[in-house]
Amino acid sequence: MRHTIPPQPIDENIQSKPWLDWFTHLIQIVSREILYTPSINPASVSANAESIQIFTVTGLVSGNHVTVNKPTKTADLSILDAFIDLDDTLSITFRNFSGSPINPGAETYLVVEHRR
Repeated sequence: MRHTIPPQPIDENIQSKPWLDWFTHLIQIVSREILYTPSINPASVSANAESIQIFTVTGLVSGNHVTVNKPTKTADLSILDAFIDLDDTLSITFRNFSGSPINPGAETYLVVEHRR
């Protein structure tokens, strides 16, 4: 007699599984990309100006490339570039295209470090 196992429901809380953490870490090692989600609170950017602002992101290694995404759109404010100047230090250049100062407020940014 053959026994079949009925299908199990999909675990909706799959992200709390230790194997997922391990597998994510393995992918990061193989792909040489590390994901960070720091809380960043930029200072106000003056009207029609650029501002390089420095933030601590533990784990970043100087000399590597970095990609930064702001989670929301702030009218007339752009990120021009980002770089790792020193270990654990993220520099972001913000540009205000409006005629008034912009204070974007604290948010959780997506930072991807591309390791060499």
